[in-house]
Amino acid sequence: MTLAHFTEPNLLVARLPGERHDNAIAELSARLEIAGRIESAHSFARAVLDHEGLVSAVFDEVAFSLARARTVTELS
Repeated sequence: MTLAHFTEPNLLVARLPGERHDNAIAELSARLEIAGRIESAHSFARAVLDHEGLVSAVFDEVAFSLARARTVTELS
């Protein structure tokens, strides 16, 4: 398996507008919901923000936000 199995072009964003990480998480969560990979962008974004409160998921200025939630329908 490669990274391509877990994503698609419309989920990759080189530069998100805005500077607040919660806005970026909301935008990416909305994209996941539109792609059918999660059921609720709001619930998933909340789970990501909760996880971010425990540990940052930014490495070399690239965010790999992590969360597990019941709304996830596909590993992405």
